[in-house]
Amino acid sequence: MSTATLLEFEDKLITADELYAMGDQRGVELVEGKIREMPPTGYEHGETESDIAFHLKSFLRQHNLGKVMTGEVGIYIRRNPDSIRAADVLFISHERLQQVQSQSYLDVAPELVVEVLSPRDSWVDMAEKLEAYFSIGVLQVWFANPRNKTLQVFTSVTDSVLLRGNERIPAIAFLPDFSLAVSDIYS
Repeated sequence: MSTATLLEFEDKLITADELYAMGDQRGVELVEGKIREMPPTGYEHGETESDIAFHLKSFLRQHNLGKVMTGEVGIYIRRNPDSIRAADVLFISHERLQQVQSQSYLDVAPELVVEVLSPRDSWVDMAEKLEAYFSIGVLQVWFANPRNKTLQVFTSVTDSVLLRGNERIPAIAFLPDFSLAVSDIYS
């Protein structure tokens, strides 16, 4: 989308369907009906996103529990006014995926959302996303920070564990037997 097109919607509320009709909108989210631009990410962000997706996908090839998706997948957070958040990586079980009715963005919460932090991300913005994801039924949110090579695993807005080095992700009920050391992400 060109900047001129984005500027047309600067002061207007739009719906998720209108956003989707504009075509591939990488670099934007819809927050309470307003387009919010997200600048392109750096290469460390992309590598971290790819590594996490690789480990999840490898596990799921063996266990066939659901799907891993990447690339700023749009997830409905609320409607009227619509909010669509873009996840870096997500896992959604086959059971939840079968409930999706939308032809555009996910209208069923995935079990897991991974956000890779960028230098421009503020804690206020990330806390807002965290609340949004848990409000729709996401079971876990991970904040991967390539700058300090950590992974913060949230099981609620207020409960988390910060992992680094060879520390492993705690057991996950919806991904039984999944094991991953933080050092495997940042190798």
